[in-house]
Amino acid sequence: MIPYSIDSLLIGLLGPFAYCSFTNTVYALNILLFDALG
Repeated sequence: MIPYSIDSLLIGLLGPFAYCSFTNTVYALNILLFDALG
């Protein structure tokens, strides 16, 4: 689902707080997507 290479890149460049925010956003979008698809 989530490209781990991009996750690692975000950890390296933006730090844990930005990574956590990004991950939470992605999970929220995934939940909305799965809910919409049923």
